Amino acid sequence: MSHSCRRERLPRIGIFDHVSLRLGGSQLVVAHMAETLSREYSVEIVHSGLGYSLPALEDAFEVDLSLVKQRIVKDSLRTFSPPGLRTSLLRQRLAADRELTEPYDLFIYSGHGAPPFCYAGRGLIYCHFPFE
Repeated sequence: MSHSCRRERLPRIGIFDHVSLRLGGSQLVVAHMAETLSREYSVEIVHSGLGYSLPALEDAFEVDLSLVKQRIVKDSLRTFSPPGLRTSLLRQRLAADRELTEPYDLFIYSGHGAPPFCYAGRGLIYCHFPFE
Protein backbone atom coordinates (compact mmCIF):
# COMPACT_ATOMS: atom_id res chain seq x y z
CA MET A 1 0.00 0.00 0.00
CA SER A 2 1.40 3.39 -0.94
CA HIS A 3 2.14 6.12 1.60
CA SER A 4 -0.53 8.39 0.10
CA CYS A 5 -3.23 5.69 0.31
CA ARG A 6 -2.48 5.15 4.01
CA ARG A 7 -2.67 8.92 4.66
CA GLU A 8 -6.13 9.13 3.07
CA ARG A 9 -7.45 6.60 5.60
CA LEU A 10 -6.12 8.51 8.59
CA PRO A 11 -8.56 10.49 10.72
CA ARG A 12 -9.07 13.95 9.21
CA ILE A 13 -8.31 17.09 11.18
CA GLY A 14 -9.28 20.55 10.01
CA ILE A 15 -7.49 23.45 11.69
CA PHE A 16 -9.49 26.60 11.01
CA ASP A 17 -7.44 29.80 11.15
CA HIS A 18 -10.26 32.29 11.56
CA VAL A 19 -7.88 35.30 11.74
CA SER A 20 -5.92 34.68 8.55
CA LEU A 21 -5.23 38.10 7.05
CA ARG A 22 -1.52 38.22 7.90
CA LEU A 23 1.18 36.21 9.59
CA GLY A 24 1.28 36.56 13.36
CA GLY A 25 0.86 34.67 16.60
CA SER A 26 -2.33 32.92 15.54
CA GLN A 27 -0.63 31.54 12.45
CA LEU A 28 2.38 30.45 14.52
CA VAL A 29 0.06 28.33 16.69
CA VAL A 30 -1.79 26.93 13.66
CA ALA A 31 1.46 26.08 11.85
CA HIS A 32 2.91 24.21 14.82
CA MET A 33 -0.36 22.36 15.50
CA ALA A 34 -0.55 21.32 11.84
CA GLU A 35 3.07 20.19 11.69
CA THR A 36 2.77 18.10 14.86
CA LEU A 37 -0.62 16.56 14.06
CA SER A 38 0.30 15.77 10.44
CA ARG A 39 2.77 13.16 11.67
CA GLU A 40 -0.16 10.93 12.70
CA TYR A 41 -3.26 12.35 10.98
CA SER A 42 -4.50 13.81 7.71
CA VAL A 43 -4.43 17.58 8.36
CA GLU A 44 -5.85 20.55 6.48
CA ILE A 45 -5.37 24.19 7.41
CA VAL A 46 -8.62 25.98 6.59
CA HIS A 47 -8.36 29.73 5.98
CA SER A 48 -9.54 32.65 3.85
CA GLY A 49 -6.65 32.46 1.39
CA LEU A 50 -6.02 36.19 1.76
CA GLY A 51 -3.11 36.41 4.20
CA TYR A 52 -0.68 33.62 3.37
CA SER A 53 -0.01 30.27 1.74
CA LEU A 54 1.44 27.07 3.21
CA PRO A 55 4.93 27.87 1.87
CA ALA A 56 4.74 31.28 3.58
CA LEU A 57 3.88 29.57 6.88
CA GLU A 58 6.79 27.17 6.46
CA ASP A 59 9.22 29.99 5.77
CA ALA A 60 7.98 32.30 8.52
CA PHE A 61 7.86 29.74 11.31
CA GLU A 62 10.43 27.14 10.19
CA VAL A 63 7.95 24.26 10.17
CA ASP A 64 7.52 21.31 7.82
CA LEU A 65 4.02 21.36 6.34
CA SER A 66 4.80 18.95 3.51
CA LEU A 67 2.10 16.53 4.78
CA VAL A 68 -0.45 19.31 5.34
CA LYS A 69 -3.07 20.44 2.83
CA GLN A 70 -4.87 23.74 2.75
CA ARG A 71 -8.53 24.44 2.16
CA ILE A 72 -9.46 27.96 1.12
CA VAL A 73 -12.90 29.16 2.27
CA LYS A 74 -13.47 32.61 0.77
CA ASP A 75 -16.09 33.88 3.24
CA SER A 76 -14.43 32.47 6.37
CA LEU A 77 -13.57 35.85 7.93
CA ARG A 78 -17.18 36.55 8.91
CA THR A 79 -18.34 36.37 12.51
CA PHE A 80 -20.06 33.24 13.78
CA SER A 81 -21.83 35.08 16.60
CA PRO A 82 -25.60 34.56 16.14
CA PRO A 83 -27.15 37.51 18.11
CA GLY A 84 -29.57 39.50 15.99
CA LEU A 85 -29.80 36.92 13.21
CA ARG A 86 -33.22 36.27 11.78
CA THR A 87 -34.30 32.63 11.64
CA SER A 88 -33.71 32.40 7.87
CA LEU A 89 -30.17 33.78 8.22
CA LEU A 90 -29.48 31.46 11.13
CA ARG A 91 -30.44 28.48 8.95
CA GLN A 92 -28.05 29.71 6.24
CA ARG A 93 -25.30 30.17 8.82
CA LEU A 94 -25.78 26.66 10.22
CA ALA A 95 -25.69 25.22 6.69
CA ALA A 96 -22.40 27.07 6.06
CA ASP A 97 -21.04 25.85 9.41
CA ARG A 98 -21.95 22.29 8.43
CA GLU A 99 -20.09 22.62 5.13
CA LEU A 100 -17.06 24.08 6.94
CA THR A 101 -16.80 21.54 9.76
CA GLU A 102 -18.49 18.27 8.80
CA PRO A 103 -15.71 16.79 6.61
CA TYR A 104 -13.47 16.31 9.65
CA ASP A 105 -13.15 13.81 12.47
CA LEU A 106 -11.73 16.67 14.56
CA PHE A 107 -12.30 20.35 13.80
CA ILE A 108 -10.03 22.84 15.59
CA TYR A 109 -11.13 26.47 15.71
CA SER A 110 -8.26 28.92 16.19
CA GLY A 111 -9.44 32.49 16.56
CA HIS A 112 -10.70 35.31 18.72
CA GLY A 113 -14.47 35.11 18.55
CA ALA A 114 -17.42 32.80 18.69
CA PRO A 115 -16.62 29.63 16.71
CA PRO A 116 -18.89 28.06 14.10
CA PHE A 117 -21.30 25.36 15.20
CA CYS A 118 -19.29 22.15 14.90
CA TYR A 119 -20.65 19.22 12.90
CA ALA A 120 -17.35 17.30 12.99
CA GLY A 121 -17.02 14.15 15.08
CA ARG A 122 -15.23 16.24 17.71
CA GLY A 123 -14.42 19.91 18.09
CA LEU A 124 -11.77 21.89 19.89
CA ILE A 125 -11.57 25.66 20.44
CA TYR A 126 -8.26 27.49 20.77
CA CYS A 127 -9.35 31.03 21.61
CA HIS A 128 -6.43 33.47 21.61
CA PHE A 129 -8.30 36.49 23.04
CA PRO A 130 -12.11 36.44 23.27
CA PHE A 131 -13.45 39.45 21.35
CA GLU A 132 -17.09 38.33 20.96
